[in-house]
This record gives sequence, structure tokens and C-alpha cells, in this order.
Amino acid sequence: MGSATDPRLVPEPYAAAQETTGPLMLYRDGTPVEYADTWVSQQTQDFYGRTQAAPCWEAWHGANELYLQAHVPSSVVFDENVAAEHGLDPYPVLLAGNAACMSRAQARELQRYVETGGILLACHNIGVRDEMGQPYVKPLLDAWLGIRGRTCGEANPTLELVDPALRQQCGTWVSQYKSGHTLTVPGDDATLLASVTDHGWEPWDDREREGKPKPRHPGVWSVKRGNGTVIYVGADLFLAHLRSPTTAHVRFFKALLTAVRTPPIMLEGPLQVTLNVRAHDDGSWFVHLHNAPGTIWRYGGYRDSSELVAVQDLELRLPGRQVRRAYSGLNGTPFRVSSAGDAITIPSLYRNEVVVLRFVS
Repeated sequence: MGSATDPRLVPEPYAAAQETTGPLMLYRDGTPVEYADTWVSQQTQDFYGRTQAAPCWEAWHGANELYLQAHVPSSVVFDENVAAEHGLDPYPVLLAGNAACMSRAQARELQRYVETGGILLACHNIGVRDEMGQPYVKPLLDAWLGIRGRTCGEANPTLELVDPALRQQCGTWVSQYKSGHTLTVPGDDATLLASVTDHGWEPWDDREREGKPKPRHPGVWSVKRGNGTVIYVGADLFLAHLRSPTTAHVRFFKALLTAVRTPPIMLEGPLQVTLNVRAHDDGSWFVHLHNAPGTIWRYGGYRDSSELVAVQDLELRLPGRQVRRAYSGLNGTPFRVSSAGDAITIPSLYRNEVVVLRFVS
């Protein structure tokens, strides 16, 4: 935290910040509990067309917003991590997003990562250029993915979910808005999860009702490769969410990931509650919860407000784990643990909390 004002002239906010953050400093140590990471590709930002630099930056922010609002642990990796042998192994899920610029070494590592059990979520123009921005004759991963054809979408993509489990959790439609999108023809071994309609401002509903539906194209599909799975989304999902955030995006994103790889910890609660988890050397976990309403305002649209309302009855779920004891790291208050030991109830969260989890050994 910082200020453009001399701290001696504004002692009250600095005192409040110290009072809030001081008790949290005891729980900084440990290592992140890994689940999903975002590939922040500098080479894509630098060489994917000069006008694409800002969208790359916005897409990374959009991915981070989705992580926060879906309440799943997240990290970031960079170009050198993707190119390094076994550099992605710590991460069960990789969000490559619209990583358009990709080297052959990175492509080989992505293939090895998936085939040995990783989950890759790819979007739009992934792998269409090399690491210096020169276009490949054919996008680098298309043959491996089984993409038999690509065309550019022209208007606004809207997803129509066809997978029964996704429809049950998310409804039928997820709007992607103007974020750039690709219409692909996947191979026969792909599993269609959602179709996409490419529509503009025409009276679209009237056409549908008159029996003249817009063409449906494969919009989201998955394909097994070795022990892992690739999910391909034709739209730039993360850029779309930052520019036009909706709860439908969040539900869809969470359902899409958790269907193929269960997170080590999940939070059931409002969008504005953020979650970060650290694993301590003694085997315990420190779960940092923050009631942060500003995170659900559109990026760049911060509003000044001093009102903060406590959030009630949060639930932490830990699939496959058994908690022996859960308590507040700030005041020692015990939290209720379910009979199975895999769920914890937080009765009230005003601003910050650190939930200390001790597991059955």
C-alpha cells in the first residue's frame, strides 16, 4: 500500500491499514496450493499485432477476475515456464487462453503436459504465429488437436450449451460479446460442449421463432489426448469477461473447469469474496478470505464507498480431504467441520479472515 501524500499527514488510514494487515502477516509463509494457472505470454503481447497488446493485458485480467469470482486457487506462468521441460507439472490446469504466439518448444511441452495428465484450456487464435509473431502456414497445435478447418467469426458470438451437465448448472445461453472469435471444424473424436451462433443486430429472436435459425457451429469442445484433456473455446473468453462481465460467465467458467479437474478447495459464497490458500511446512493450510466488494465492479470502474456489509454462512469444501480442526488464525474461534471432515462453515466474514486447517494425518 502507498500514498502520494506524506504519510505523516494522513495517519488515520495508515493506522487502519496496519491494524488490518498486521495480524495477517503471521500467515504469509508457505507455498501456494496449486490448481490452475494463466499463461501470461509476453511474446503474444509484443508480436501479436500492435493493436493486440491492450487486449492481451485485458484478457489476463479477465482470467484473474474469473478465478477470483469462481473461488478457485490460481497462479500465473510465463513464456519461459511453458518452454521449460516439466515446467508446467505443478499445475493441474493451464489456461493458455488466446496465446497466439507460440514456439515449437512450447508446443511440444504443452502436448507432453496434456498427454501426461494436464488440462489445457485454449481459446480463439492459439498457436497461429511463432514466438516472433510470424504466421505459421497452419496453426501449430491444429494437427494435434484435430482441427480440420478454421474461419473467422464476423459478428457477436453467443454460446448455446449442449452438454447436459453444463446446461443444468449454467442454463442454455452464454453471451460472449465482441472479443474476437474463431469458428472451428474439430475432428470426430471431439466432444461438443456448446454451439456458437454468429449474429449481429438483426431481429435474431424473430428469425428463430419463424423457423429460420442462425447456423450453429462448434463453439466449445473437448478432446482427450493421452491422460489429459484439451478444452477449446472459439471466443476469447477472458477478454469477453473483463469487458462485459456477467454471472453467466462465472458459472460457465467454474462448471467447465471443475467438470474435468476437481479443485483442491472450493468456496461457496458471493462473488465479492476472494480466496487464496497457502500450504505450511507442517502440513496445515492457511485459507485467506477477503470480503472485497470492489472486485465485482467492472475493471476501471471503481466507486468510492465506505460501506461494508458482512457476508454470512460461507462454506469451504475440500474434496478428498479430511479436516481434523478448523479455526480462525486471527482470534482462535473454532469453525464447524462437517461429519465427513470435507466441509467447513464460516458463519460471518466482515473484512478479512484466515482459516487455519489441520488435517487428519
